[in-house]
Amino acid sequence: MESIALVVVSYGVGLAIEFLFAVIKGHEVEEGYLVTGMLVPLIVPVDLPLWMLAVAVAFGVVIGKEVFGGTGMNI
Repeated sequence: MESIALVVVSYGVGLAIEFLFAVIKGHEVEEGYLVTGMLVPLIVPVDLPLWMLAVAVAFGVVIGKEVFGGTGMNI
């Protein structure tokens, strides 16, 4: 059950950040957060506190995707 919580929190945080950037930049919500939302829970320990997972996903989506202009625009 803990692994389901990791995935739910990861997708929730990723979607919230993606939606926030879509509203700010005025573009559609892209599905790039789904990759980060699945990869991060797969590599973290199952007993990781959920707030640490949220920080990791937020960092991945903001720095890894949004700063570079969105899906497919990274270096």
